[in-house]
Amino acid sequence: MQRRLIQEDPPDAYQPCGLNPNALQLEGLVCAAVAIIGGSYGIPWETIPSSTWRKHFLGMGRSPGFDRAMWKRTAVERCRVLKIDVKNADAAEAVGIAMAGEACQRFKMARAA
Repeated sequence: MQRRLIQEDPPDAYQPCGLNPNALQLEGLVCAAVAIIGGSYGIPWETIPSSTWRKHFLGMGRSPGFDRAMWKRTAVERCRVLKIDVKNADAAEAVGIAMAGEACQRFKMARAA
């Protein structure tokens, strides 16, 4: 009995995925620039994951069913409750990040020094 090798068509060379590698690379470069500039001038800095600052600012770090728009609306509402005037949802999220950053240990140590 003779066996035959069946050759399938090769997969396409380009298959789009959900991640944009250029965006990931840009984020890494921005973080590197902040680290270099902050270190040179003695400016303390901290990276804060979104679930961490949302937990501090909004009271919940993750919530099933929340999409990007819902998180932004929640941040704007929280700013209204705190009577902080913000122009858009990105500014509201920046307020949340700043408040969580102020509560981090590195910032407290820098303030005490």
